[in-house]
Amino acid sequence: MTIHDLLEKFPNQESDILLAHVLKQSKEFLYLNPRTKVSAAQEAKYEILTKKRMEGVPIAYLTGVKEFYGLAFKVNRSVLIPRPESEWLVESTLEIIKKKFKKPIKPLTVADVGTGSGCLAITLAVELSKLSHDKHIAVDAYDISMPALHVAKSNAKTHQAKVKFIQNNLLSGVKKKYDLIIANLPYVPYSDYLILKEGLKYEPKLALTDKTDDFIIIQEFLKQAVSRLKPKGIILIETDPASIAVLKKTIRLLYTNKKIQVTKDLNKLERFIKIA
Repeated sequence: MTIHDLLEKFPNQESDILLAHVLKQSKEFLYLNPRTKVSAAQEAKYEILTKKRMEGVPIAYLTGVKEFYGLAFKVNRSVLIPRPESEWLVESTLEIIKKKFKKPIKPLTVADVGTGSGCLAITLAVELSKLSHDKHIAVDAYDISMPALHVAKSNAKTHQAKVKFIQNNLLSGVKKKYDLIIANLPYVPYSDYLILKEGLKYEPKLALTDKTDDFIIIQEFLKQAVSRLKPKGIILIETDPASIAVLKKTIRLLYTNKKIQVTKDLNKLERFIKIA
């Protein structure tokens, strides 16, 4: 069969992305070379991937790659697929560093808690390397899952990012103090997860929900982060809109000298919390 034949055989299932992946070519190549012959082995692989996509397997897991902040990240079912809205954490962290920590005399420390694929920590490290004072900035990334850390370390190597990866349960037992702590922890309420699980079943449950509607993992993180944050330190969190009221209450009790700022995502839902 030709490229054209295969694209016609499986329309409307992101077939061009999958075929380009199988052929190790760009999508543009497919449309510029529609009469190119495809080998039997490539055709068989393409049909398998297409059928899996029709069954609901996320395309990022089928291709093994997801773009985030202009960088390509390796992903598999050990890690959550990076979401575009999480780029806010990167943009906000960079903005804070450029404004608040313009030329740090002492080393500036940044922690990414629940790093997963490493997309946040690695993107930050890559972007910070472009700043004149990048040698004064250290980025640490924590995750409880060793399979996730294997993926993150591979991504860091690909992008030549200076990140220290640490297997740990949140910040439990950590002695180091940080200027900035960012966290994208499991925040899907369990009642919502049970409704949405058919669409989320391929992603690691551990990275999606804490099996409660009380956001226990995020609250535990907030309790631990109090003693891990420098006096003028800042925390940035991505969370579920339903958690805002509960987390605000916890933050007011724990961070009495800090202010809370809530930011909406592109869908105008309260998604991000800044503690500064």
